[in-house]
Amino acid sequence: MKILFFGDSITDADRNKTPNATPSNHMGQGYASLIHAKLGKEYPEKNYTFCNKGIGGDRLSELYARLERDVVLEKPDLVSIFVGINDCGFYSVWGLDVDVQRFKKLYHNMIHEIRSFLPDVKFMICEPTFYPAGSRKDDETHIGDMLPPVRQAVREVAEEQGIPFVALQDKFTALCEKGNPEYWLWDGIHPSLSGHQLIADEWISVFLENF
Repeated sequence: MKILFFGDSITDADRNKTPNATPSNHMGQGYASLIHAKLGKEYPEKNYTFCNKGIGGDRLSELYARLERDVVLEKPDLVSIFVGINDCGFYSVWGLDVDVQRFKKLYHNMIHEIRSFLPDVKFMICEPTFYPAGSRKDDETHIGDMLPPVRQAVREVAEEQGIPFVALQDKFTALCEKGNPEYWLWDGIHPSLSGHQLIADEWISVFLENF
């Protein structure tokens, strides 16, 4: 099974994007690399292969624009999608709200488009997260207010498409509320290594339940 991670900087995690990157460097320093390591160690007989196609700063529209190059041509068996926070960040800079219905429709369209090329492909969808911490402790751009309807739209897409959903916000919130939220999300958006481990653990749990 070839597993492809598709997303923004949280997926990218400083991966090496050069063609001659080693497999470990290509996977970056985040949850995708941790999943690669864990599944590879525990299930060598499964012959899992992994591909990281995260790009920092991407919104859903950027993922959609590059789906043929970065997903279809890779011919994965499973696509894991993690996107949404930059859609909030982009509009918050201009004092605008995310068009949630448009976001949801585009998410549906992206999945349909990938399936039109790869009819047997499987999906997983990850929940975007935020907690006021670090440089975003005061949340002056109101990302925390904008993200809940986007998260709900992501969840609804997963439900309506019958796609396994990796719920993350409640896990991060519970841990951050215990104190020192930067331990988990160093700037309110990007996970620390421990935060990436949390994502990897939740992802693997959902994966093993469904595939």
